[in-house]
Amino acid sequence: MLSVAEFAATIVAKIGPLKACFTGRVELSEIDPNNGYRIQGQGSGGVASFAKGGARVHLQGAGDSTVLTYEIEARIGGKLAQLGSRLITGVVKSMAEKFVTALVPKISEGHGLLQSSRAALSSS
Repeated sequence: MLSVAEFAATIVAKIGPLKACFTGRVELSEIDPNNGYRIQGQGSGGVASFAKGGARVHLQGAGDSTVLTYEIEARIGGKLAQLGSRLITGVVKSMAEKFVTALVPKISEGHGLLQSSRAALSSS
């Protein structure tokens, strides 16, 4: 964690027969507690490729639960994009689903941590 709203990230992406490891940063912005936020990231896969993208996340209360919806955008360049351009949309959707699936338990476990992060973000 680089700050309350910025994180270091490493992602391994496999598109068809190609595999790339991206290192970069992910940042939360436009934080509207209990309603949503924007998550943006960018990374480099060395000479092979680069990636940049983000999502607008919407949160809506539904009884005792919260419904999370999102719109994603992604750009990828370099050799990986040249060779795997037709497969990228499916990979991006799959990675977004995996991210949200992994995020939900973390949010549930760390509810107190989220409250502390929100307080820190509100005061900055």
